[in-house]
Amino acid sequence: MRGPEGRDKLLKARAERGKPFKDGKVLADWNFLSVAALSHAAFRTGRREYSKLAEDVFTRVYKRLYRGNLMHTDGVSATLDDYAYAVYALINLHSVTGKPDYLVEAFSLADEALAGSWDRENGTLLSDHLSGFSEIYDGALPSGVSVMFYNLGILHSLSGRYADEVANLGEVFAGFLEDSPSGVFSDPSLEGLPALSGKRARGGRTTVYVCKGGTCFPPVNTPEELERVMGEISEHRL
Repeated sequence: MRGPEGRDKLLKARAERGKPFKDGKVLADWNFLSVAALSHAAFRTGRREYSKLAEDVFTRVYKRLYRGNLMHTDGVSATLDDYAYAVYALINLHSVTGKPDYLVEAFSLADEALAGSWDRENGTLLSDHLSGFSEIYDGALPSGVSVMFYNLGILHSLSGRYADEVANLGEVFAGFLEDSPSGVFSDPSLEGLPALSGKRARGGRTTVYVCKGGTCFPPVNTPEELERVMGEISEHRL
């Protein structure tokens, strides 16, 4: 039997069967990465509907999952990945909208992330503070440690805060960059931030700009140079 009559009978028969399970969880990490992607799209294309959607998604997810501290999903505490992606989303939202509230919240969440995930003994971030595990390399999703290092670098360049954390993480990352420079998170598309204006890769090589208080060191291209600059900042509190 074909046509509308056949479809109606088929729908009626299907309605008598158990429906497949639908996963209705709202996840912080996936949503905040989506917010960052939408913000990128808005910045690159100038299409306001992308930035509006990014703001709407962030507001709805944040309202649901922030309850004095960030949650991964309902009833499950956030991990470093959730915090890292949230801060990254806020930096991108600020970049595309210019709204200062997003940057204020980025600093607040960065402080919370450091309070819960900073390993004072080893001077690094922990992906899982219970096991003491720290994943620096990207997989199917960017490493939370890597993204938070990136976030702290941006926030440090804008405010001068987090100098010790950035210096310590720079030393940790230097060895990894030498072994696998493409394995850690980077983002060349935040040109809307004044602090990043004109800062591009030099000579087709991985390039790092280290800035404090609005003043930047000359760009470096090797782990040894990066470690030297970070050492100067840490030793002299430049």
